[in-house]
Amino acid sequence: MGLNNKKLTVYILGAGASYASNATEYKIPVQKGFFARIASIFPPISVFPIFHDIQMSQWLASRGYGSISDPAAILKTNHDLNLEDFYSEIENDTGVDEATRQAILKVLDRTIFQAVSTPVVAMRQHREKTCFYHKYLAKKLRSGDSVVSFNYDSLIDDAMLYYCSGWHPLTGHGVEFDEVYGK
Repeated sequence: MGLNNKKLTVYILGAGASYASNATEYKIPVQKGFFARIASIFPPISVFPIFHDIQMSQWLASRGYGSISDPAAILKTNHDLNLEDFYSEIENDTGVDEATRQAILKVLDRTIFQAVSTPVVAMRQHREKTCFYHKYLAKKLRSGDSVVSFNYDSLIDDAMLYYCSGWHPLTGHGVEFDEVYGK
């Protein structure tokens, strides 16, 4: 039992929550085909760090994802490439030193953040574009309920900002870091 003996609910959102979103004119890029998706919906793709960073370009070309002239050629066309598999490939690559690996992962993290936040930020000024499903969940939440999202985007946060009374991103997460780490 939770606050005031009320039964509380924990909602867990996986990648499907973003994939099913109707909040933008195009689907937010998720797991499978991530890079091909951003190449097709965000021209010019050169704005993404993964497509112009020197260390990343060298790594991509050396691992068969393209050539020196176009190191990300495979990334831009492979709709089956899984983002988590790609991330793991970099993390587990014993052919690069740790500093290079961390630099490449940082480029990948920046690319993911930019690709996911671009459509979400563009719609923030348009409350009416909030995803129906996220809006429904936000309206259903009660004080003490929890939402755990494994998504890179902020679709649920935005829906909660607009449709969950009393919630605000600066104060409303309600979890002390000591609680998370058991201190």
